[in-house]
Amino acid sequence: MSTTPAAAAPASGTERSGLARAIPFLLVSVPVLLFLTGLIGRYLKSQSAAGPALPVLGEVPDFTFVERSGVPISRDDLKGRLWVADFIFTRCGGPCPMMSYQMNDLQKTIKRKVQDVRLVSFTLDPEYDTPEVLRDYADKFSAHPEKWLFLTGDRVKIQTLASQGLKLSAVEGQDRAIVHSTHFVLVDQNGRVRGYYNGTDVDALNKLREDLDKLIKEAAR
Repeated sequence: MSTTPAAAAPASGTERSGLARAIPFLLVSVPVLLFLTGLIGRYLKSQSAAGPALPVLGEVPDFTFVERSGVPISRDDLKGRLWVADFIFTRCGGPCPMMSYQMNDLQKTIKRKVQDVRLVSFTLDPEYDTPEVLRDYADKFSAHPEKWLFLTGDRVKIQTLASQGLKLSAVEGQDRAIVHSTHFVLVDQNGRVRGYYNGTDVDALNKLREDLDKLIKEAAR
């Protein structure tokens, strides 16, 4: 004998009331859940694109030297700003002009940055590179008087800053010939070294620009 399935019992008043109460909650929670999911997705994507944080490679020791303007500049004057350092001298017949040309190109880049950035060139020939000589040299490379600083001072202190502070080679060879590193140094707003880049290599300087953007985003968090 065949049987006919029993018809579903109609929902009671209590069940209908519970469903009615749940609908507004679902209408609110689903969009919120979708929004949070999208937000988390965008965050993870941005973190993936940015890559790992830059390492801290050291700390710049205190210094005070004279800028081409005649104004003393210390490490504390650069605190709160990102900056890029190099060591050159105006009578250099080697890589210095190329380094300064690349600094000029970097200067054009940082003009478009929101974060306050400085370029700092230290001379390794301070007896010759007086503020007046540095002013003429800076003008040749269209150095902005506030954005790109040129510092001179005691020879031993500058060499010590280069070799011991920033871990860059800077020595006098035979006949007082100056032998020095061609690297640029990226320093964060707390005076910590975050990267080294060959100042005569285009690919290395493109990496410097990328890392500078990372630190700008890091400082904005």
